[in-house]
Amino acid sequence: MNARDREISISKYELHIYAIFRFVAGFLLLWHGSQKLFDFPQESYEKKSSIWYFCKTP
Repeated sequence: MNARDREISISKYELHIYAIFRFVAGFLLLWHGSQKLFDFPQESYEKKSSIWYFCKTP
């Protein structure tokens, strides 16, 4: 399979991939905007996924 064949096989799905990308990007912008405008969902103040959370001494 050379580069031209790969380009042709990818070009079949180009519109679908582009539509999915636009949907995901729009959803992320909507999520970010709703947090800034309506304070929903509320931001977590203690990041439990931080490495410092697991390394804290009691």
